[in-house]
Parts: sequence; C-alpha cells; structure tokens
Amino acid sequence: MIVAVLIGGVIEFTEPETEEPTTATAEPTTEPTATKEPETEKSEVTKEPETEKNSTEEIKDISAYELVTMEGHPVLYDYLSAAHTFWDNYAEKRIDFPDDHFDDFQAGKTVLIIDAWLSTERELEEHIMRGFEIYPNKEISLNEGLDIAKSYLPLDILRKWYALEWSKCYYSEENNTYQYYVLYAPTESGKESIDEQGLDYNYAGVSLTVQNDIVIGLEVVSTNPLGRNTDGKEIDWEYDFLN
Repeated sequence: MIVAVLIGGVIEFTEPETEEPTTATAEPTTEPTATKEPETEKSEVTKEPETEKNSTEEIKDISAYELVTMEGHPVLYDYLSAAHTFWDNYAEKRIDFPDDHFDDFQAGKTVLIIDAWLSTERELEEHIMRGFEIYPNKEISLNEGLDIAKSYLPLDILRKWYALEWSKCYYSEENNTYQYYVLYAPTESGKESIDEQGLDYNYAGVSLTVQNDIVIGLEVVSTNPLGRNTDGKEIDWEYDFLN
C-alpha cells in the first residue's frame, strides 16, 4: 500500500517566536574586591549565554523566503533525511516534515510542506520526497515563482529520462487568477532505464497559482498525472524548465 503524507490548505509563512535566553550579569558594587579572581569567574559565566543568544538571533534572522530558497536545498526524489540535514539547523520547525507534521501544523510554523512516501509502507530504506508546497509570505512575480519551482526539480534526472508532456494555463476572470501547469513524463527509453534500475520515479509536475499578478502558492510534485483546476478559460502558454 502506498501512503503519502499531505497537508491540505494554504498555510502562510510565519516566523516562530523565540525566547531570548537570560544572560547572567554581575551586579554593580562599591565594596572593594578581595581578589580579582571572582570578577574573572563572573566574566566567564556570561560568555556561554551570550553565544546561545547570538546563535538564536542568527537563526531568527533567516527569513521564511530565505529558508526555502537557500542554495543547494533538496529537490524532488531526494531523501527526507537530506531535508533534515539541510534545514534542521535553521528552520526551527518552520519546515513541515512529514515525520513530524502534526506538531508543526498545530504550531502554525510551516513555511514549506514536504510530501513523501512513507518508507515503512513502501519497504524502502528511506522516505523519498515526492512533493513540495510553498506559500510565499512576500510578493513574488510569476517569473520569480518559476525560478523557485525550477530549483526544486531534479533537472539532471529530467534531462536524462524525461520529456515535456504539456504546459497549460487557465484564467478565471471572476477572481483574476491564473493557474499555470507544467508536466514531464518519462520517455520510452527513460521508462526502461528507470525500471531496470528499480527506481521509484514517476511524473514530475509544477503548479503555480497567481492572483492579481502575485504568486500565492506553488507546488512541485511527482504524481500520475498532475491534477489541475480547469475552471476558467484556457489561454496560450508554453513553458519548459529544461530550455
């Protein structure tokens, strides 16, 4: 049985609240000190809390947008362990991992939702990431959204074994919303190579929702085929991430 973890609904980026660690400080005194050694000890005491505080501030200063666009982040078909290795030191639970999604979802700290097959059901050694959902908390254009989506595609795999199936766009005049879709499918030789190596690759698709010229959500998914909302009028739009 194939089990996929998927959080529904649009969740906007939120920055987690962090408590500033209390720093021990020396009380002023007018009395003479017998030796200088106690002062040295008090000075030593304050060093570690200050380091912790600075470290927390550095993590806090990484915005939600920076987290999901950090150079070298994991992509589709990577393993979930790679996502933990990459983001755990920075995210402070602002990444919604499928192995701890309930805590993150309830805390309202999700900036990126990761979908994955559960290895226990698939009898795989690790969780394979099968999708990403991103809901920007800053205004980005269609081109910026496409750049982000491209960074989550396994381009080397797509160039080797896949071909563009189609790209489509639908426009809803009622709410001035455009829905953009791009879908890739394995070629015949790609299917043979994937099957021969026992790889668990499928379709690869991108979906972007643009309302009033602003991207309000995007997905990079492996699905069969990419589900799409066809409400509205289909308009001409051709796009290929591989060109």
